[in-house]
Amino acid sequence: MPRGAVANIRRSRAPFAAPAGGLTPPTVRDRTSYASAATETSAAVPIPASAQAGDVHYIFCELTASAGAITTPTGYTAVVPQFDSESSTSAESACFRKDTTLSGGGGTVTISFSSGRFAAASLAVQDVDTSVFEDVAGASDNGPAAGTTSVDAPSLTPANAGTLLLTGDLVFEDGFNLNGIAAAKGGRVLVVVQTNTGKLFTVHPRTGLTGEIDLGGATVTNGDGLLLLGRHLFVVRNQRNLIAVVKLSRSLSSGRVVAELTDPDLDVPTTIAFTAGHLYAVNARFGTAPDPPTARYDIVRVSLDD
Repeated sequence: MPRGAVANIRRSRAPFAAPAGGLTPPTVRDRTSYASAATETSAAVPIPASAQAGDVHYIFCELTASAGAITTPTGYTAVVPQFDSESSTSAESACFRKDTTLSGGGGTVTISFSSGRFAAASLAVQDVDTSVFEDVAGASDNGPAAGTTSVDAPSLTPANAGTLLLTGDLVFEDGFNLNGIAAAKGGRVLVVVQTNTGKLFTVHPRTGLTGEIDLGGATVTNGDGLLLLGRHLFVVRNQRNLIAVVKLSRSLSSGRVVAELTDPDLDVPTTIAFTAGHLYAVNARFGTAPDPPTARYDIVRVSLDD
């Protein structure tokens, strides 16, 4: 791209303000599970070892027993009324929440039930508004065609209003996690990038359920700003000074990296826009001297022909 292509934009050198810190949604800090080795009438369900003071403890469980029943453990509330499948009474399910926050990790919770085989998932959730806990009630789905039960987990009230508990395929790792976001299918689905792993995910904007977008083994590490044009997703890879172009499937369940755009003027770009037939990327220049009056931050027009 000719250097003159960005000359007019660079004459306006107003500094870019640092982005405001994002709100913190409730997330699963740690999880563990329990499964019966034989028929029994009670179980000591472990509390996740890495739970911290202030976390909220949830237990999702199922009992395989003829017309069985699960007793709500002491100090816990049944978030979802106990239920079984319409087509079978041999699988009883329940969801419990501890009435007070955890003081730390480790230990067990004893749950009693009718004689049978029992299994449970135990989750420690951080950043929950404990004055309300769930902002949407959990609901059971006992479809008559189903031989086993299922349950929609409650939507947890975030510690900061307007945030979602993200569940599903997304697993938070050390370092920078979710970053850029784009709306797809008229806002019915969101697409996000996990910076440290280079993975892309869809997010249901109402439930927070995430699904990994299969890139066929490719990754877009250092992913930052996202721009969706039709089925082409542009992923700004800040420290790499690249913009990856991912062609998504119609279902958004998969995609493939079809191109990587770059320009010698890119200097740790973070966000991107499309106008008048061109892409424009903002140079964040991480690591520059923090002096807004003198530090130079550019907008670079990037050719789509690379």
